[in-house]
Amino acid sequence: MTVLVLHDLGAPEAGAPWRAAAPDGWLAPDLPGHGDTPAPRHGAYDPMGPLTLARWALAGGGRVVGVRQNAHAALVLAAGGGCDAVVVVDGLWGPWPEPDEAIDALYAGLRALHSDAGAVGPPPASGLDPRARHGYHLHMSGDFARRFWGAIARPVLVVETPASTTPPAAREERVAWFGGPSTLVVLDDDAPAAVVGAVEAWQ
Repeated sequence: MTVLVLHDLGAPEAGAPWRAAAPDGWLAPDLPGHGDTPAPRHGAYDPMGPLTLARWALAGGGRVVGVRQNAHAALVLAAGGGCDAVVVVDGLWGPWPEPDEAIDALYAGLRALHSDAGAVGPPPASGLDPRARHGYHLHMSGDFARRFWGAIARPVLVVETPASTTPPAAREERVAWFGGPSTLVVLDDDAPAAVVGAVEAWQ
């Protein structure tokens, strides 16, 4: 079965650590603006870029592994029936912000992007695009997550590592929001090899 990894947005080593850890049948490409893959021509990042790649790569079926920020793209794919199963690595979001906190975070992110000289200049020919370090600036709420995740009927494996921002006490409740069968695995290591092992052990 094909397994596609959507590495985290802004990952300095892109898909390389996943390719090193993954067995045959896994795909872990460098996403746009990472490694040897050029930055998007429009200079912006959103979950639809990885989602489009995943739809093409998994046209014949398979699993998608969404890592941290790109877990959202993997879940959108699963909600649309574009994969056989989905793995979410540290992708259950952190504490839900109040509306004013979300607005403050959005503007703080825009100010940080604007003050980053590398992010407002031309993208590099290869390597990590500085824009990718600034994230997607998506807003998520508990109510939206319940409705969105509840529409996902595909099997879901949730892998939580020490890098997760999800409050540990909220993990089981959030995993139960998925509409299909869901499994939670908590690891004490966030290395790709540990995650690959958890995915391979999942039936």
